[in-house]
Amino acid sequence: MPRTDVEKKIIPVFEVFGYARCSNCPLVEHATDSLKALYKDSVSILEYHLRLLGDTLSPEEINTKTELYNIQNTAPCTIIQGTRRIDGAEDSEETQLESFKSYYNALRAQKDSVGLYITTDTMNDTIIITLDADSIMNIDTLKDVIFLSITEDSVFFQLSGAEDSIYNNVVREMKLLPSTLPQTLSFSKEYLRQKHLIMMLQDTVNKNIISVAQRRF
Repeated sequence: MPRTDVEKKIIPVFEVFGYARCSNCPLVEHATDSLKALYKDSVSILEYHLRLLGDTLSPEEINTKTELYNIQNTAPCTIIQGTRRIDGAEDSEETQLESFKSYYNALRAQKDSVGLYITTDTMNDTIIITLDADSIMNIDTLKDVIFLSITEDSVFFQLSGAEDSIYNNVVREMKLLPSTLPQTLSFSKEYLRQKHLIMMLQDTVNKNIISVAQRRF
């Protein structure tokens, strides 16, 4: 069912591009972990692992996002709500977190003009997901698209020279979908177990992320 008026606020989106052997990436990643711990499902965190120096955690489909944002091989790079780009990291995790909190608070004060929402049903071992919106009339199907991402926490991945071996918010699957609604998709229960489904409506011209719906399984 549609979200209530209280919930119809922008869900701020932080997209982090990095890779396992990136020296400054852990600082940004730990700050986004703290951000998610603070704001739960009122924030959306996606960490795209660039396929560099042996990192294979994210699929090649994330190249759609790297091309959209013109992400090169330098990392970390954080994109906030599709339009604010931050290259590199602050001097400390605490400073990084405070910076992210400022962006979060400014975005969270804004209203969501579309109101994407997810409903689910089950059939045997399948989860049926329907994506719809409160205000479909505010979607421009000529330039708006939907990015479906599935992220996973506590992913173990060990590489020589990498500071961390456990990664959160890792984008494990990504699909580009048209913005026509409603849309229905199916996944196996086992595949979605302990994963996070994020569906975002994004303007491909100005890159603004207009609305987000997400669900944990």
